[in-house]
Amino acid sequence: MVTGQRKAVPLWMLKYEQARERIREITKDHPLTEVEVDMLAEYAEQCVLARQADGNREHVKEYKTVVDWLESTSRISPKEHRELQAIPNDMKAKS
Repeated sequence: MVTGQRKAVPLWMLKYEQARERIREITKDHPLTEVEVDMLAEYAEQCVLARQADGNREHVKEYKTVVDWLESTSRISPKEHRELQAIPNDMKAKS
């Protein structure tokens, strides 16, 4: 697969793939491992799904805790931290 090409994904997996793409874009200067990107994308997707289902914001707290930890361990910059914190809200706005 050539960089920049998108692969077709099932509709149920679209939010997850969008989150992964956005996380990679944000952290291109300080790349995270595939496991870290996958985990963050999963948390972000769960934030959106939980809020749509029952308004539960607990998943948002969990996601933000992980992003806070990445910044506190100097894995990401403060700018990347702010941008990653906004992903669940951005995904919800696009819903």
